[in-house]
Amino acid sequence: MRLFLLPLALMGALSSFAGTMAVTGGGLLTWSDSRAFTTGWSFSTTGLTVTALGYFDDGQDGLLDAHDVGIFASDGTLLVSATVPQGVAGTLNADWRFVAIAPFTLDAGSYVMGGFSNGYDPIVVAGAAASAPAVQLGSLSWYTFAGSLSFPNFSGNVYLNPNFEYERAVTPASATPEPATWGLAAVALGLLAFRRK
Repeated sequence: MRLFLLPLALMGALSSFAGTMAVTGGGLLTWSDSRAFTTGWSFSTTGLTVTALGYFDDGQDGLLDAHDVGIFASDGTLLVSATVPQGVAGTLNADWRFVAIAPFTLDAGSYVMGGFSNGYDPIVVAGAAASAPAVQLGSLSWYTFAGSLSFPNFSGNVYLNPNFEYERAVTPASATPEPATWGLAAVALGLLAFRRK
């Protein structure tokens, strides 16, 4: 029985893409600004499921303030949001602290990521960004001045403070098992048949 469970566990591991971070950065430069505003970046995707929202933690030593983070449709409609708490309560992944959300599917399209700051935590203003496979980066320089999380629609510096984690969305094309999955299933059934003899 244990021989049969191992291939099944391997199939699950190979077919999951949980917790992939949308963007990573290198050589990130920050500055402080006491004004309240939302910063962010635009992206497109062929489809994915958002599982966590995050905010940049300069120094990886905890956030000085809580931050509302959200994903907007390209027309400015807020689709999903969460609050990344002050301190070290959010889960640290690289330079960002994340909070889990109920899985939220983004269909193929263009979106804008936004994160609100009251001016306590530093703002990322420059650096190199790389995106995960299911995320195609657009402009990295959106901002707007407002007293709460708002659609960032002015262009400025590179703003990588907000981020998200995702899993691949299951689409009709990807719902068909890949050859490796079929191979693992065949091995599992072969082991089960061999075990019974």
